[in-house]
Amino acid sequence: MSGPARPAAIATLALAILVPPGMVERGPVWCPFHRVTGRPCPTCGLTRSVVRLAHGHWRASLAHHAFGPVALGAAGALALGADLGPRPVRTTWGRVAVAGAGVLWIGYALARMLMTPSAAVRPTGPRPRSG
Repeated sequence: MSGPARPAAIATLALAILVPPGMVERGPVWCPFHRVTGRPCPTCGLTRSVVRLAHGHWRASLAHHAFGPVALGAAGALALGADLGPRPVRTTWGRVAVAGAGVLWIGYALARMLMTPSAAVRPTGPRPRSG
């Protein structure tokens, strides 16, 4: 595959291997959806999942995001030169597979959002005095 996908996949794999898992555990929360709502977005946890998996920590990887192994596998396939570019899905089974993958992803994301206790951003500043 030409273009930026292969170098990006190689960089992703290299960083996943070189970055210590503790570094991504203690890092800041960059996700704007999570910062506002306190709930995970559909991709929250993928970086931690990929890094954990690259270091051989399967259980921790799956605890962060169930699609981490899929993301790491796709990055590996792209790095090896696989052509995963967009193409029309022509068969019924192909359409069912694509739709099923989308339903799984969205279902998983919704379940995580609903099951995660909200840690929504609270107003800051001095507390009003009582009495």
